[in-house]
Order: sequence, then C-alpha cells, then structure tokens
Amino acid sequence: LNQLEMGEYGSTPLGKMSTGQQRRCLLARALVHQPKTLILDEPTAGLDMTGAASYLSAIRDLAAGHHNIVVVTHHIHEIPPEVSRVVLLRNGTVAADGDKESLLTSKVLSELYGVNLRVVQSSGFFLAHPE
Repeated sequence: LNQLEMGEYGSTPLGKMSTGQQRRCLLARALVHQPKTLILDEPTAGLDMTGAASYLSAIRDLAAGHHNIVVVTHHIHEIPPEVSRVVLLRNGTVAADGDKESLLTSKVLSELYGVNLRVVQSSGFFLAHPE
C-alpha cells in the first residue's frame, strides 16, 4: 500500500474509496503475490486526469522495477513509454504486432480504425486525434 501511496487508506473499506484509490488498492493486492507480469485492461477508465496520471505513474514505476506490463486499451495515451511492443487487434484478429514506434503512426492507426487520425509523440507517450 505504501508503494502505491495508499498506506493511509489501509483500514478504509474499498467501497468508501474513490475509483482511483480502489484501482491502486487492487493493484497493491495483486503485487502482494510478486507477479512478474501485470495485465491491465483499460486501466484508467473512469478516472479523472489526476487519478489517471497517478495510476500511470505507478505503472511506470513498476515497469522500471522490471515488471512485465500488458496494457489492453483503446487509448494509446495510456501506453506507458516503458512499453516497447504493441499488438493491434481488429475484429478479434491480430492486425499488426511489433515495436511501438513503427505501429503507432497516423497511417497505421488510420487504416486500423477506418478514420483519419494524426498521431503525435510527446515525452514518450503517443496521442491520437482526428484530422
């Protein structure tokens, strides 16, 4: 709990916590077992910008601490800079698999989603917006 800045909430019932606090608490629970790999499905869904930034910071710390991180998301801005490989799915089928820099491009994502997108990179994060 302390590692995820949740020490002060150790006796707080889960139902009384904010969504962001609940997510960090559940992550702390998973870390008790010292997993080498964490699988995160839409990790920041429902979080405000502060909660999302805090959660992504914790994930980045775990990746730097040699945890394997698998992020399932529709939002490429959730992919921490430490993640190097991406697998793009379309209709349940692998559309592309490779390094992040070659796949998170305007051309590739526009073709994947069927909409014109512009992808920009900032501080190791990728962002996509409509053209």
